[in-house]
Amino acid sequence: VTLLLALSARTAYSEVVFSEDFEFGLGDWTVEQGVWEAGTPTAGPSECHSGSDCAGTVLDGNYPGNTDSRLISPPIQLPSIIGAEKLSLSFWQWFSYGACDVAYVQVSVWDSEGSTWSDWSNLNGSMVNNSLWSRRLDELSPFADKIVRIAFYHTATTSPGCSSSATGWYIDDIEIIKDTPSFTGDFETGWGHWSADRGVWQVGAPTAGPSECHSGFDCAGTVLDGNYPGNTDSRLISSPTLLPAITGEEKLYLGFWQWFTYGACDSGFVQISAWDPVSSTWSDWSNLNGSMVNNSLWSRRLDELSPFADKIVRIAFYHTATTSPGCSSSATGWYIDDIEIIKDTPSFTGDFETGWGHWSADRGVWQIGMPSLVGPSECHAGSGCAGTVLDGNYPGNTDSRLISPPIQLQNHFDIFRQEPSLRFWQWFSYGACDQGVVQISIWNSETKAWSDWENVGNTITGSSPQWTPGRRELFTHTGNIVRIAFFHIATTSPGCSSSGNGWYIDNVRLPGVFLEPCEFDFSNDGDVDGSDLSRFSSEFGASDCSLGNFCYADFDHDGDVDGSDLILLNEDFGESACFIPASPPL
Repeated sequence: VTLLLALSARTAYSEVVFSEDFEFGLGDWTVEQGVWEAGTPTAGPSECHSGSDCAGTVLDGNYPGNTDSRLISPPIQLPSIIGAEKLSLSFWQWFSYGACDVAYVQVSVWDSEGSTWSDWSNLNGSMVNNSLWSRRLDELSPFADKIVRIAFYHTATTSPGCSSSATGWYIDDIEIIKDTPSFTGDFETGWGHWSADRGVWQVGAPTAGPSECHSGFDCAGTVLDGNYPGNTDSRLISSPTLLPAITGEEKLYLGFWQWFTYGACDSGFVQISAWDPVSSTWSDWSNLNGSMVNNSLWSRRLDELSPFADKIVRIAFYHTATTSPGCSSSATGWYIDDIEIIKDTPSFTGDFETGWGHWSADRGVWQIGMPSLVGPSECHAGSGCAGTVLDGNYPGNTDSRLISPPIQLQNHFDIFRQEPSLRFWQWFSYGACDQGVVQISIWNSETKAWSDWENVGNTITGSSPQWTPGRRELFTHTGNIVRIAFFHIATTSPGCSSSGNGWYIDNVRLPGVFLEPCEFDFSNDGDVDGSDLSRFSSEFGASDCSLGNFCYADFDHDGDVDGSDLILLNEDFGESACFIPASPPL
């Protein structure tokens, strides 16, 4: 059974408690220590987010140095909330700040007993550097049933080493919303309950970066019509989401599609924060697996969320960029689409005929489908296989794993099938310095964590003229739950040639674990019988097998076809269920 939390486009109930668009000036808002204005900008953004007017720190030029000023709302009575209801401050912002200058969203609460306002306190992180118009959400639930004021606090300095002032901070379309958040992941109806804490992220149809979203018309990206700005960091943050409980062998996953191209020193991370009901606070953001660097076409990634089952969490896509010395300029950035939270029991398939299944790529590059234009003329069998870019060369300076679902390796194995092993068919063409390697990671049931990846067998370098079989022994890992990865590594270091067509994988099997397609079914008739033995016999005794003189029957890749290969053929001989995938006993 598979449960997807990605279905609702809008909450069933939503109440706007307070709103302001500045179309009629500042109204009941006040300005502390000048700087803030309301009207039509002639500096900074080319226009307000909507309508003709918004608030900004000097509408026709740069803000002055050594200033700090608040744009303060009138007192607002927040409603009470019950159950899963939340209160959120939503607004749109555009900003461009000089070094050392910064902005904060703040709140102050009325104390009815003392008839005084509390000190101003910050809501989440600051705004620094620059961003195009982007939406931000700040939670106000802790202030439910209280009277509050909201402030947009601008502060600037001219201290030594700080750059000059800039065009500043612009605010538009402010709302305080009471509703029950729901999880959405396709962005076809806009932001939904997603937000960006420090700008940069936008939602819509890209005109730079990918030629289109992964599906539909809209996705999220770090600036849809150009490169992301330098010296920026910002999270695209989901609504709070209650993850379901899991039992037995069930797992929880975050699945999404991503496209990215990053400059040197810049990267992206998937992060999670969990709600602590005791302290009524969110945990610090923590990374889920590795970062996104360099570049990738649209590719699918899965991150396990099982440790957070039955908890309220937020998911974030964290973009960070720097303009430090030695770092290249910015690039078109990171695009996200079709986000799902999945609850199911993973199963193993190795032929890719039905797509990704429970496989994923941790840092892009890998794709599933039919190769075209370059690489092999077709998959090893059927119409689907995995490859590092199906219609061109892999990009330079990339490393990414094609990762299997968890697999249970038994302690006891069939004498006829001997030890557990990994079998697969591969086609590869690598540039100098680039390579591929099979890796394994072990589940630690005590720490509830996966081990670091370790290499299994030799690396893959150079090129193969056709599909060839691969084999890796797994008997040293019997009794463990493991993941298998095909790890692609490419570099553009001096002296290295340009990239190649890459690595293609098909018909992954695990003899000694459970039955899957038979690599010794040479005649492709669904079984391993006398016709296949006849093909083997025709090559028996060959002693000059190589890439230039390929021998199908050299199963152990030792350069000849002899008794050791006959032993391997015996493992599959008599099999009559070839190309019928089965699930592992997880």
